[in-house]
Amino acid sequence: MAAAAAGQLESIAALVGHGLPVDFESKKGQTAMMAAAAAGQFPSIDMLVGCGANINYESRAGQGLTLVHFSLNVSTSCGIRWVHEFPPVY
Repeated sequence: MAAAAAGQLESIAALVGHGLPVDFESKKGQTAMMAAAAAGQFPSIDMLVGCGANINYESRAGQGLTLVHFSLNVSTSCGIRWVHEFPPVY
């Protein structure tokens, strides 16, 4: 989560390469992609999607929140741009 939120692409690649599931959910109810969205780290989101992260994942511990929720709760243009380019599929 921390690597995604900080935009540390090499660390993300190493963690995924060592078998960390890309949709692992923390006790706070966030996946790495959600943490990246909340921090405005568009490159991290792109990398995680490329590694197979589910853009429609609903957080179990976080009351069903999705990437869209985390993206729209930040004051950066990253989330808006990402949601525009990759709208959720229902």
